Amino acid sequence: MRFLADGPDIPDTLIEARDLGEVVFFCGAGISAPSGLPDFGGLADALLDRLAAQESRTARVRQESLDRVFMAMVKEFGGTAVDREMSRALRTPRGADLRFHRAAIDLSRGVDGVAKIVTTNFDLLFERADKGLRAYVPPTLPDLAQLQPIQGVVYLHGRVNRAERARAGYIITSADFGRAYLAEGWAARFVRALSERYTIVLLGYSANDPPMRYLLEGLNSRDDPARRSQIYAFAPEGLAADDEAWRDKGVIPIPYCPGDRQHSGLWNSIFAWAETARDPDAWRARLVALAQRQPASLQPFERGQVAHLVSTRAGAGAFAGATSAPPAEWLCVFDGFSRYARPGRVSWRDGVQVDPLEVFGLDNDPPRPDPRPGGGIDVPGEDLLGWRRGDESWPERMRLSGYRAEWSNQLPARLYQLARWFGLVMDQPAAIWWAAGRPFAHPGLIREIDYRLDRGAALAPEVRQFWRCYLDAVRAHAEDVHDLRQYEVLERIKREGWSPSVLRELERALAPAFTIERTTLGSPIPPCGEDAAELRHVATIKVAVSRWADGLDPPPEMLAEVTRLVRDSLKRMAAMIGESTMRLFWSTPTLHPTGDRGESFDYDRQASHFLKFRDLFDALAKHDPDAARYEVAAWDSSDPIFFAKLFLYASAKAELVDAGTFARQILAMPDALWWEGNMSRELLLALRAQWPRLPERMRRRIEVRILRGRPRYDSESRADYRRGKAAWSASWLRWLELHGRALSPATAARLPALQAADPRWSDAWAWSADDSLGSRGGFIERVSDSQGLEEAPLPSILALAAELSTDDHRQLRDYRPFDGLVAKDPFKALAALRLVARRKEFPSRFWHSLVDNWPEGAPPRLVRLMALALARLPQEMFVSLRHGIASWAQKHLPALMRTNLDLGLAAFDAIVARYLGAEPELLHSGIGMGSVGGVPLERSEVSLMKAINSPGGHLAQTVLALLEPAAPDAMPDWAARRFAHLLTLPGHGAGHAACVLARHFRWFDYWFPDWTRSLSPIFALDNPLAEAAWHGLALAPDFIGDDAGRRIKPQLIALLRRTAPFALDDEAHKRLIGLMVNLTLGRDGKRAVIGFAEARRVLIATDDEGRVEALGMLARTKQTDEMWTYLIRPFLLEAWPRQLRYQTGNTARQLAQIAEHAEARFPEVVALILPFLRPVAHLDTFAYRIKKQGEEGKGYSVDYPADTLTLLNALVGDDRQAQPWNLRELVELIGEAQPALRQSDPWRRLKALTQ
Repeated sequence: MRFLADGPDIPDTLIEARDLGEVVFFCGAGISAPSGLPDFGGLADALLDRLAAQESRTARVRQESLDRVFMAMVKEFGGTAVDREMSRALRTPRGADLRFHRAAIDLSRGVDGVAKIVTTNFDLLFERADKGLRAYVPPTLPDLAQLQPIQGVVYLHGRVNRAERARAGYIITSADFGRAYLAEGWAARFVRALSERYTIVLLGYSANDPPMRYLLEGLNSRDDPARRSQIYAFAPEGLAADDEAWRDKGVIPIPYCPGDRQHSGLWNSIFAWAETARDPDAWRARLVALAQRQPASLQPFERGQVAHLVSTRAGAGAFAGATSAPPAEWLCVFDGFSRYARPGRVSWRDGVQVDPLEVFGLDNDPPRPDPRPGGGIDVPGEDLLGWRRGDESWPERMRLSGYRAEWSNQLPARLYQLARWFGLVMDQPAAIWWAAGRPFAHPGLIREIDYRLDRGAALAPEVRQFWRCYLDAVRAHAEDVHDLRQYEVLERIKREGWSPSVLRELERALAPAFTIERTTLGSPIPPCGEDAAELRHVATIKVAVSRWADGLDPPPEMLAEVTRLVRDSLKRMAAMIGESTMRLFWSTPTLHPTGDRGESFDYDRQASHFLKFRDLFDALAKHDPDAARYEVAAWDSSDPIFFAKLFLYASAKAELVDAGTFARQILAMPDALWWEGNMSRELLLALRAQWPRLPERMRRRIEVRILRGRPRYDSESRADYRRGKAAWSASWLRWLELHGRALSPATAARLPALQAADPRWSDAWAWSADDSLGSRGGFIERVSDSQGLEEAPLPSILALAAELSTDDHRQLRDYRPFDGLVAKDPFKALAALRLVARRKEFPSRFWHSLVDNWPEGAPPRLVRLMALALARLPQEMFVSLRHGIASWAQKHLPALMRTNLDLGLAAFDAIVARYLGAEPELLHSGIGMGSVGGVPLERSEVSLMKAINSPGGHLAQTVLALLEPAAPDAMPDWAARRFAHLLTLPGHGAGHAACVLARHFRWFDYWFPDWTRSLSPIFALDNPLAEAAWHGLALAPDFIGDDAGRRIKPQLIALLRRTAPFALDDEAHKRLIGLMVNLTLGRDGKRAVIGFAEARRVLIATDDEGRVEALGMLARTKQTDEMWTYLIRPFLLEAWPRQLRYQTGNTARQLAQIAEHAEARFPEVVALILPFLRPVAHLDTFAYRIKKQGEEGKGYSVDYPADTLTLLNALVGDDRQAQPWNLRELVELIGEAQPALRQSDPWRRLKALTQ
């Protein structure tokens, strides 16, 4: 948390520890500098001047360490004289600024109000700042091991002594430090005991101060299980060396911007922190008041302060208990998944983009990581809606039954307070929006929602309805998370048969459930203003049903019962759809499919459920017509969701529904249902089936209703209504006539007038009256049958082809007879186009067809004729075909060249000449920027993927296809000249050709070594083709040889160290890292192309992904004796960087992979990689494999238990949620394989994590 916008980000754990009185402030010379007192170096210089030192000044000039300089002073002047001058130099100045010391004292006070300060300063400013402060001076230090607390200030290295003769006991010389920390060790013991009991904050020190070397180097032992407390130090930002020096000493640096020479950027925050320590209630009240504002209106550090407030139980209680509940938008601040959601449009009405991390982000949020391919969100920042260290857990409540079992998943007090606050703001649009994106909810949150609905403040009906649906959705989802209920029923049927218990389970499985989602194309932040005015703009309430399991078909004797169960499910679903937001857009598929292409495609589950009921009903009607009639009688024919359409479907089976019942039911339907377009097909087919059996009186009533026409639409003009109503009625009545159903004379007489109401009306409208209006879709079939074009006269071919080329999108077919002609008779197709070309006509559609459908194996002379025709096309047509022509050349010219090289090359040259004279933009690649899940695959315009889909790339591959060397030799002159021409293509064309050639660099180097050397200059980083060449080389199928590697080594190193004038795509960069690793292996007794020291400099300069790739290359290398001895082992020892900042969780994961493949070298590999390991989250696959015996894994946990334990102890951190799922089993296996390990600290630590 930051106390000020430009202040340091102080870890929450440190602030919480200070609030609990668990922090000791270690203060150095920097805290006294504002009062005019010198630091350790300034003190040495002052004494050298006071004493007019000579020998000891020489030590200072030689830049020896300050403790040695003081040692030289003591030898030169004696200890008493040095102490006396020190006491004089450190006299407290008048008017000293004591704000810094008071702030440190106030921050160090625990809950008991007693200060806990340790200082290596000698001055008395702390006692001046608080005259009641108790002082401890060696050797009378508090014995922490005997539970003697610090109650004041500890002068660890001595305190100013005003006596002129006695030694003051200052710890200043190397001998003094050696005695205090090594020989006698009293200072080291005190500091060690302090670190075991308190969190330590270093204030006023630099990383290289002599006291720090003695204080901390003994504490930074990774093998010390007792040291669990953290040590923090405030350090100026931007000094990487200082940051690393702190971390090497085991200290966590807290960077800050100094602001000025007085480091006000730090001290202003320290003062603000101290103010909160003096009056924590006032500070908490200020944060609660801040939380009343909209989080989007606050600065990130202010949102961070409120986030810190709710990170503790007391703070969350104050937040939830505010007189006026903070707005629900704070959910988007506390929820890490909301903050890191992908940016998107604010509204579907405009294109304004918004990034939730900018609107709701915290000041200490890391940048958004690249999206994972395929979707998914990584949340590197704080998630305050999840369990965090300090929250309670109740493992003792876990049991299989009883009262406690219900409360085993109780929310910790902090999260309970946030759930309580949620109940207060759940009527706000932001709360509804947030919940709509969260299909799972903790029972504790559900209880708060229930409480508000039942006993809380009143809610608007629309809001109350949403939350009732939400609770139903959450509970249903919790019962069947993976939607496998019907499959489970199917398995029970296989075991038990169709028992009453199975039917009850099937009934539960058939129960529909609500699903809640955010609105489609909705904003990534909560809506406001008009967008929040209506619930449907905030959330979508849908109804879902479990998928019907394949094979779940009842036997004949169970049909009636299962049909009843599905009917009840549909009735319940119909009622729920009425409550949902689906009602406005609801429709069902037709029950009378036509079988036309595109009519049927994948239905959603609701439609599939509906159609399954139809199939069950059909089976029941066939098996037991009486039961089917009984089933129909149970339907509500006025239900607009399902059963009206089902009744009409059943009525089309005249034997199931008598005419009188049919007529009464349909005449009772409301107009909105009668004229529902989605039911027109079912109604008309039912009328056709029942018409002959209907009494004349009933037919007449039906005709009258049709004549009366549909109701008027909203905003429909009177003229449009009269015309539309008449046309619809005319279409229905005429449809009956066309299907052999006679109308009454009176109705037949009125029909012409109805038809005349719209001059566009025709019988085609009547024939389509029974169109279901259902959705259609699928793949469009390209029909390339020539339809006899090859028999047509040459002059009429194109006109006839245009006439026959039709698009029947209703049947999802496109008819392209010219495509068929090209495949059957390419000469005739070409001749037809050349014929009209004489009239300067170049129909683009047919030229594209000719290029795209040219057949393999066409006669060489025809291929040459085609090539020349393409080369002579007018510019506009050539531009349109530029990608197709180059692709055509790659596919068809090599065959011509093999038959007659001269003719083939002439045709090739004619085509290339057109590209050489083209505008640069015409040679761009045919593909854009590819991505997977929003992650760009390439950014360069001359990447390999771009190259092989470009004119330049196609033309280069055309020449490549002809090179079939039998032995290493010179490059044929004809090929060399054409490669040279392609490398001069305009725009990106030359780069694309260079990329394709570079990809085959190793092949060229073997077969045509002399020519390949002449090609090497394109890899020079200042060459215009360098970027393309390196992309091609990076993605070559094989690594280049050592000789070629030596030629391009300087450029390779520069690229990998990112000092080149261009950047490679990520994949290309990673592949070149692999090439570098390969070139560090010496072959045939020769020195490696790249030394390990050079490789280390590259690894330091690259990013974490590059270092991970280098280790991945080693992990993928088979660990033969040669590879282990000459590559893997020395690479890790000599090339891998040692700095702590380069040892990450990602690199540790790859190192674990190296250990996994070590086999008999496992102990040696573990010892080698151990210094580079860091905890890694979710090492599930690795942990499974090292446990597994036999072919699937190595069984290291049994074969090498001690080494496996060492490895796991380094890789598994303290976060229980991130540990491998089988850690408990692994730990037990290790203990069984070597029981003595159960007494070791690593085994006990890992065991404790699993409990």
